Amino acid sequence: MSAVQDIASPYDILHPYQKWWLADESRFKMWSKSRQIGGSLAVAFEMAEDCLVNPRTTWIVLSATEDLSKEFLGRVEAAADILSEAAQVESTGMVREDIFGEEKDYGDIKGLAVKFNNKSRVSALAANPRSARSFTGNVLLDEFAHHVDTEKIYAAVFPMITRRKGKLRIVSTHNGRFNKFAELWKGDNDFTKHETTIVRAVEEGCEVDIAEIKRNFANDKLFRQEYMCEIIDDVEGTPLILIEWVENCMKRNPVTEWKQGVVAAHCDFAYTKDGDESTFTLLRGNRLTQQIFTGGPDETTEWFLEQFRKPDPSDESFKIHYGNITGDSDGGGAV
Repeated sequence: MSAVQDIASPYDILHPYQKWWLADESRFKMWSKSRQIGGSLAVAFEMAEDCLVNPRTTWIVLSATEDLSKEFLGRVEAAADILSEAAQVESTGMVREDIFGEEKDYGDIKGLAVKFNNKSRVSALAANPRSARSFTGNVLLDEFAHHVDTEKIYAAVFPMITRRKGKLRIVSTHNGRFNKFAELWKGDNDFTKHETTIVRAVEEGCEVDIAEIKRNFANDKLFRQEYMCEIIDDVEGTPLILIEWVENCMKRNPVTEWKQGVVAAHCDFAYTKDGDESTFTLLRGNRLTQQIFTGGPDETTEWFLEQFRKPDPSDESFKIHYGNITGDSDGGGAV
């Protein structure tokens, strides 16, 4: 940050928590943040400054949707204009282009790039494991908890920063605990971890009426997730058994025979001194099976699939129909 800041001080528009993000020069860092506190602007400032100060710098932004990727690039361009005006240098031009080139066929996946006159650039696209493998450079995973297939995205992205000590930035609000963002946030790793709730943001100058939000949001659990940086397991729609878990387990131990029928599943949560515990109940035909789990999703899913491999004498024409199993604090179910 110092190279541009020594020339001018365009950073007065940022709040302390945004400057805290900028001041952290760690190779790996992540930010659990409230909605609508200017997180994207702070990250855009970091990218724009890096590109201005260091020629031929490359940043790749993966957002949850194409529209979000375009919106983020607009913030990068705005930050670059502010910084370059303060430094009295010419910086960027917004260029719309197919950043993949004709030699790769990714269908409708397109990308935009902000190009700097010193050969630096910021490229942005909707998150997709196939397209992510096409790049090398510094990476931002924007609203990562809300990406589809976060495990596959992360597996595709991490090698992109392997060369030249590339930087990895992960920024998101939470979206339950069954995603890679939550796993990394809670895990023992090299990421420096920033957290900014709406309360802290207001204390440090963000002009938001928290009381008004709470009165009209009318959902305490979602408020805690969207504004207070809490990992909420029992928000309606939070996955308990994900299709991708089932598919991963099936690859390791395939089900070779599929028959016709109906399945119902239900999960009740409890919290013990040893950690989270869930009781998973499966009704297959007229047979009811129950199992208690304290392990992770792989263990739960392995048991779930094993029930389908067992013969059911009550129904010779059984077939699996599976989807994401979801629930709330009173238990979750799917048919």
